[in-house]
Amino acid sequence: MNYGYTAFFAAGVCAVIIGGSDNRMEFSANGHAMIPAVDSRHISERLPAGPDDSSAPGLVAPSRYADAERESFYFVSPGGNYECAIRLTRPGLAGCHGPFPPDTPAVRSAVQEDLVRPNSIEVTADGVGTFSSSGDPRFHRFSGVAEVLPYDLHLVVDGFECSIAPTETVSCRTTAQHGFAISEDSYRLW
Repeated sequence: MNYGYTAFFAAGVCAVIIGGSDNRMEFSANGHAMIPAVDSRHISERLPAGPDDSSAPGLVAPSRYADAERESFYFVSPGGNYECAIRLTRPGLAGCHGPFPPDTPAVRSAVQEDLVRPNSIEVTADGVGTFSSSGDPRFHRFSGVAEVLPYDLHLVVDGFECSIAPTETVSCRTTAQHGFAISEDSYRLW
């Protein structure tokens, strides 16, 4: 399996998450935080030398988060609110479990036809971010303890990039410019 490591928009992501350089968060009419799209001028052309290169500014070594097969990369937020993973099994996806805002839209249950509160948020390599309900925790590391992804550092694996802001907002994006941002108070899917 080819493990490409692409560092895109590593510079400036924190400003994107908190709403710009003036640190003001904008909200939509329904009260959700508006997290602006990434300005393509901030996309980094610098690529890490390999899977264990943590010397690139703002990046962590993916190997610290990898399972034995190097098909899943698990992390938890520093505050312990979110369990997340980048999974390279097809279709590749990044997602999290954790507390969601009270106004999160209902989704179809994984085990029945009823609408339920979602228990996960995810983005696939070529799809938009979505909420879902899975019968099992899809982003929990059962084979050991997941490493903490420190605030403002980026885990970049095979077209996915995830980071966590000090507000405990988890953001995962793809090279196709789709993704999600989630906190206890707000979310954004794109």
